[in-house]
Amino acid sequence: NNISEDFESFKNEVKSQISNNITITIDQHSPLANSIKRTYISDKTVYLSSGNYAVMDLKQIAGSDIYTGKSYTAEELNNKTINFEYYNENGEDVFFKGQYDENGYWYGNCIINRYKDEKLTMIMDAVYDSGELISYKQVFPYTTTFGNDVWVVSNREVLENDVRSGETFMYFRKGDYIKSFDNESVENINIINTEEFLLSIDRQIEGYYNGYTSEGKFNDDSKDA
Repeated sequence: NNISEDFESFKNEVKSQISNNITITIDQHSPLANSIKRTYISDKTVYLSSGNYAVMDLKQIAGSDIYTGKSYTAEELNNKTINFEYYNENGEDVFFKGQYDENGYWYGNCIINRYKDEKLTMIMDAVYDSGELISYKQVFPYTTTFGNDVWVVSNREVLENDVRSGETFMYFRKGDYIKSFDNESVENINIINTEEFLLSIDRQIEGYYNGYTSEGKFNDDSKDA
């Protein structure tokens, strides 16, 4: 009886801990899965989709809790953090962590981590307000025209007319960032933001830019860049 009581106590504790941070499994072909994929097909679609549509019909089933198996509608999961893993057209493992509001629009901090052959290829660390992309931080590996391997780390606000303003740092890349978890057991804590990534590298600066960008390129003629 003691073992049974301890187990029930443990289950209740787990349920309590995840009540506002539910980890759910999502069918790859569900409306919610399609919305996440549609938003994050590429870096460009993250910007183009901003504010254009709601995530999904909130009355539809979104997924089920990995701990209890309970099914949830999208409406029941609004304002709660969800996880979702999928594969993109480049053969990358993509891990999403984010939430949507009571109207079905992305809101707050939504993050993707992309890996290819276990190596990190992108962090998109975005902030939304009612579906509008407000700001973002981004990380990806890059080789400069001088042949230097770097990590590009940007921090930008979204302005009008596809223009973003902010900073881009390039740090010497002395190795790859390797995925440290199994796909089958991914949890919220495994999906990292920009600050967590920066703590893992030696931040020796190779280059720096402060100014405007558009269409993914530096674009600043203000003479202040």
